Formats: sequence, structure tokens, C-alpha cells
Amino acid sequence: MNESYTEFSALVKGLLDPKFSSDYERIETWTSMQSLIVVSSIDEHYDLVVTYEELHACNTLKDLFEVLKNKQA
Repeated sequence: MNESYTEFSALVKGLLDPKFSSDYERIETWTSMQSLIVVSSIDEHYDLVVTYEELHACNTLKDLFEVLKNKQA
């Protein structure tokens, strides 16, 4: 993955409406709609599919970033 965590975080933050969750860094606080938006955007932006199990195993945005980096490795 050529993108830094800071760039990835900014992308996700830009996707999520703060009215849904004030802490976009904590995945377990996301609504199902937020999860769907992020997974869809990851597929579109990085051409990577994140499974429910992979997303469910992540607690933070940093965890998700690491999953994506490992998928591209």
C-alpha cells in the first residue's frame, strides 16, 4: 500500500458523517451503514475486498489499515 496511515485515516474521516459517531477511529462504534460505506470505498479506492470477518476483527482504524497493507503484500 503506497498510502500512509494519515492519508488513509483522512479518507475514512471524509467518508463518515460525524453525526453517526464522534469517534471514527474506533471501528466497534461504527453503525452498519458506516461499515458499508468504508468497505465499499476501500474496494473502489484500493481494489481490495474486506470481509465481514476481517472488519469485525478490527477494533481501530489502524487495525484496518494493517489488514489492507497485508492484503497488498
